[in-house]
Amino acid sequence: MERPVRVKAWVEENRASFLPPVCNKLLHQKQLKIMFVGGPNTRKDYHIEEGEEVFYQLEGDMLLRVLERGEHRDVVIRQGEIFLLPAGVPHSPQRFANTVGLVIERRRLKTELDGLRYYIGDTTDVLFEKWFYCEDLGTQLAPIIQEFFSSEQHRTGKPNPDQLLKEPPFPLSTRSVMEPMSLEAWLAGHRKELQAGTPLSLFGDTYETQVMQPFATQELITWRHTHAHAHASFGDCRHKNRPSYFLPDSENEWLCCEWKPLEATWPPAIFLCLQSGGCPIHR
Repeated sequence: MERPVRVKAWVEENRASFLPPVCNKLLHQKQLKIMFVGGPNTRKDYHIEEGEEVFYQLEGDMLLRVLERGEHRDVVIRQGEIFLLPAGVPHSPQRFANTVGLVIERRRLKTELDGLRYYIGDTTDVLFEKWFYCEDLGTQLAPIIQEFFSSEQHRTGKPNPDQLLKEPPFPLSTRSVMEPMSLEAWLAGHRKELQAGTPLSLFGDTYETQVMQPFATQELITWRHTHAHAHASFGDCRHKNRPSYFLPDSENEWLCCEWKPLEATWPPAIFLCLQSGGCPIHR
């Protein structure tokens, strides 16, 4: 069983990884991929995938450029805010110096392709695109970006029609993009319900990704927020010696990844559980 990670300590230990040229480090890579990302890192490319992405800013603000229903839009995600990007939305993260953010996305199905696109200026006309099966975005993006900068399209600013798909492998999202929300404010506003054990969903039930109070599930990430404590037991509840962990009350946030059947009971505390899959995707 994976042990809980004290987030602030882990970030400090790996802070060099959040600087250019790497700017990110994976904490966990199974069904869900959990990474922390720093900066500065400004980009012109737009990433497209069939899954959703969860963004949470631990330190400083970031800018997420998106193509929302055919229009360019800048989404500012401030420190302490959480944001869910719908599937199929072209997006270009812009990160600044001395910032760190958490990003969670799911493992791709074997039938799914990711896309990397460059647009002509501020239009929605595609200048260059590449579709690929994503196993490790951190290592796969760099060669594609280099290919673009060495291309005729980059030199001339004109697309090559023979290298563009007539239709993308999946339709782009027609959903409106949510406004980022303060996680602290949401927790404070729902404190009574959470302490009473009422299941609450942060993003609603129309997304593939759910962030809520825990229940029996097979794929679980627990996030114990500052000044709360929690205890969870794993495996068959009939076994007295089943694995368990305790997340203590402290100044730190804790993150634990667990991939076994869960039987969990929680004292009155404020925390979140993130899971992916099992809910319908609405594009």
